[in-house]
Amino acid sequence: MKIFFQGRKNGYNPLFPIPTPEEFYGFAGDTQTESAKNDAGFYGKFFYSLGFFRGGCIFTKFIFVCDTFRYRSLGNISISIYIDEGNKLPGKDVKFLLDELIGTYCNNYCPDYYFNEKQEDWPLFTPLADSYNKNLITHTSDSIAVTPGPKDPAFHYYQSDNELIEHFDEPFQEEYSGFRQIFFIDRKLQEKGNPLDVLKHSGTEVNPDLSNDYVYLQDFDLSKRVKITANGKPLTGRKGENQIRAKWRVDIEYLKEFYKPIRATGRISDTDSEIYKYLEKNGSNLKIRYDAFQPDPEIKIITCVITKKDGTQISDAEIQTDQRPWQSELNIKFKAEELGQEHKIVAKRGDNFISDIAKITPKAHPEDTISLVLREKKTVRISAKNQENGNPVGSFDVKLSPGGKVFRSVTNFIEFFDEDIGKPWVIKIEKPGFTSEPQECHPKQDSEIHFLLRKTQGPKTGYVGEIWTPDEEPIQKSFVHKIAEKKWLFIIVLILALAAWAFYKFFWKGGDQPQINPLTKWEIETYVEGDSLMPDKLDQFKAVWGGMEQGFITKSGGGIFGGEKTIDSARWKSEWKPADESIDRAITKRKLVNDKNFSELKNVRYSGAQLSFKNAILNIDSSRYAEVEEGLGDVSNLTLKQISEKINGILSPTEQIKVDTIQKSKKEDAQPGKKTEMPENKITPKEQPKPKEQKAATKGIDSEIRDYLKGSELAKDKLEEYKKANGVNQSLINSINLALEFWTLDGSGNGKSSKTYWNFNEKVKNDGNFTRSKLGAFLGKMCQEGVTPSYKEFDKKKGLK
Repeated sequence: MKIFFQGRKNGYNPLFPIPTPEEFYGFAGDTQTESAKNDAGFYGKFFYSLGFFRGGCIFTKFIFVCDTFRYRSLGNISISIYIDEGNKLPGKDVKFLLDELIGTYCNNYCPDYYFNEKQEDWPLFTPLADSYNKNLITHTSDSIAVTPGPKDPAFHYYQSDNELIEHFDEPFQEEYSGFRQIFFIDRKLQEKGNPLDVLKHSGTEVNPDLSNDYVYLQDFDLSKRVKITANGKPLTGRKGENQIRAKWRVDIEYLKEFYKPIRATGRISDTDSEIYKYLEKNGSNLKIRYDAFQPDPEIKIITCVITKKDGTQISDAEIQTDQRPWQSELNIKFKAEELGQEHKIVAKRGDNFISDIAKITPKAHPEDTISLVLREKKTVRISAKNQENGNPVGSFDVKLSPGGKVFRSVTNFIEFFDEDIGKPWVIKIEKPGFTSEPQECHPKQDSEIHFLLRKTQGPKTGYVGEIWTPDEEPIQKSFVHKIAEKKWLFIIVLILALAAWAFYKFFWKGGDQPQINPLTKWEIETYVEGDSLMPDKLDQFKAVWGGMEQGFITKSGGGIFGGEKTIDSARWKSEWKPADESIDRAITKRKLVNDKNFSELKNVRYSGAQLSFKNAILNIDSSRYAEVEEGLGDVSNLTLKQISEKINGILSPTEQIKVDTIQKSKKEDAQPGKKTEMPENKITPKEQPKPKEQKAATKGIDSEIRDYLKGSELAKDKLEEYKKANGVNQSLINSINLALEFWTLDGSGNGKSSKTYWNFNEKVKNDGNFTRSKLGAFLGKMCQEGVTPSYKEFDKKKGLK
């Protein structure tokens, strides 16, 4: 606590202490008007005042006396006490101390309210003030609710000493903002001997509602998607932007993408208000109940309109969405995060009609329907047996004519669509070391075609094959390609035969194996975006799909004597390669899962069916990797969903313990004299934070600084504090220096080196951290044509608001 004496004693003078402490500069000065007349009716009349400085309060009592040193003009003596922002003195003690100090002064130095020649003994007063230190209460200052300004004092008439004490108990009232100080005058003096008749004042009467208490928001977190507005002003967790008066209207809004918004309105003074569902009040502190925000998910229903190619609508079809089971219900419900994800939809009718795959993101889809056109499909199965032993033969190429293209490698069926079903086709199968004859296929009637293959007998024999159906005995159809008599032709054929034998002997492993079922791109996409991702299955997909590669490359022309073949790989690029890459990604993802490489898994892309696993991985703090890894054990035979359930089970029991420990630690740290013990997970001096953890911390301070730079304060001390913070991005350091430069602008100079708003505005425009900022808006106004700019610090502060 500090004391200060000033008054009109031989004119206005600060009396004690000298020089004047900075706490009193904000309001100290001659309060009387130049025209104040010396009227004995004022002698002994008193009034009080209230001022503010850096979060603290200045309480003052004035009393009028006769200035005997200056031709008996009207004088006064005032005594002030300053209480800093960390303490509070009860209003009753404030009044008693001021009364006691002024009484002691008058009794000793101006009896009968006339100054005498006696020199003040200042040590007489300081012990008296110090004796009240024991009554100080530790207090977190809320004076930011009052912003003192340059306006002449306002005034308030109090009805009684009790009312005055109540005002001193609650000094921080928004009505006081903008004034140098507030005069408190006994209402009895309003009619006669009113101090306002001889005081400098603004003529403004303020009557704050003391029942309109202040409460202060303590735990605001912008990342939690909660927006709170009080009296039309958005709140933050920063000092000066976190106060709410009890009778203000408070609006709460919770917004989460793909969920319905939550809104509540009310007043702190109304304990039955709906806002108390989301707020918790404890004295003057207010906390947000983040766990109370449980929004309902947004829902969108997409109806599948299924038609044939001629436009005929089909009602008895089935649809499949992603990996969901086939369903006859044609309405698909998407909710919450599903609305923002891409989904694949396909329709079928029996085994003979199927649509192309449609991709849809419900949120971005403008309609409530999606059209799926069914294509007629006919599957013709192909099989081959070794004539000699009856064993199935697999791994052969199937060629269709006209066109002669390879339909698939490693296959046992061909799918025909739409008009191709009614056409006749010639089918031929090829396999090194075996021969076959082509045969006709009529997809509309044929469901299966079987081949009997005979091993080649050498170049003289040529190629012999037999065709059979289940209802017929084999019918031999042979054709012999005679060897040309020319020696060079014989040599070529012999070389080809030997090459075929060598390939069969040393490289071909298909041979007399059971047939391998082929894959489709749809099957691969469905599995790799699903929940299982079993390693053996993925390896099988890789092998089978790799064996089918050549079936996606069309070769035409050429031959032994016909020159080079023409190769078309467009279908290989658009179908085979993307599917092969998706298998590789799934294999890599599964390996990371089996290795329990959580840090890498957090950066992997996941499909909609894998979101539960993704969320479980994101919930693992890096400090618990080892714990979760040990708890999971071997996961190679578990689906992603099963793994996520195990992870959640490992994390859940300790989460509340962790929260309770942190809260308990904070409370213990706050106790005076309490020695803080380092928790087990606290970083010791030998340990260093991991780069990612440092990056996260830096990201937090960077975000805070960006918000601050766009705001209306830009206080120099705060900017310097940010500038010295560890790990701050260099671009932000440059922006902080720019904000500090703003306060040095005085309008001097010319050209690019001038300290004017026009020159400075260009720098701010080129700095992205000031986009849509208060500073940018202020500079825009100052640079408008016809505006006379002010470079006074007060006008700068006012302009930023």
